[in-house]
Amino acid sequence: MVVLRSNFIKCVVIGDENVGKTSLLMSYATDQFPTQHVPSVFDNYAGCICLSGKQYNLQLIDTLDERSAENNRCIYPGTDVFVVCFSVINPESFKNVERKWVPEIRRYMGDVPFIVVGTKADLRQDDKVNRQLQAKCQYPVSYSDATKKSKQLGASCYIECSPRMPKRMRKVVNDALLSVFQPQWESPNTPSCSIL
Repeated sequence: MVVLRSNFIKCVVIGDENVGKTSLLMSYATDQFPTQHVPSVFDNYAGCICLSGKQYNLQLIDTLDERSAENNRCIYPGTDVFVVCFSVINPESFKNVERKWVPEIRRYMGDVPFIVVGTKADLRQDDKVNRQLQAKCQYPVSYSDATKKSKQLGASCYIECSPRMPKRMRKVVNDALLSVFQPQWESPNTPSCSIL
């Protein structure tokens, strides 16, 4: 279980380019899916979250793509939890959770907890998307594969979401953050934090 140093939670969102990190944060902050131009990075979000009956100040920080890794690493110190994003319709971004992003956390931040988020879950059943993937001999990442891999990597939680469900986005992210402070993987009697 993670013990916070104060009433402040710093959460850094990382993942490959174009997986939906910024849309996720914009949906969380505004309760609306961005329908216009989505910037390449979202300004930091500051708000409050209630965990186990206690109020915390929450800072959500978006990061640039992996080409800006050095700049991103300047943000890492003091991070309480990472959100590692991949797109369920981009199998390469899923592979990079294990190949790139979790090693990045471990190398620079040690055992800081992380949550894995599969974005764009609404597109997993989209016929056009599936045809495009099949043309490359690929398929969407399944919920069960992502849950299993997240657990193997030591994630506090795996969730799937779609920013097109903005009213639900805040609850999904809050529940995921709560999982860091009340780990779900440990007890066989407790359902895992696999939120959809």
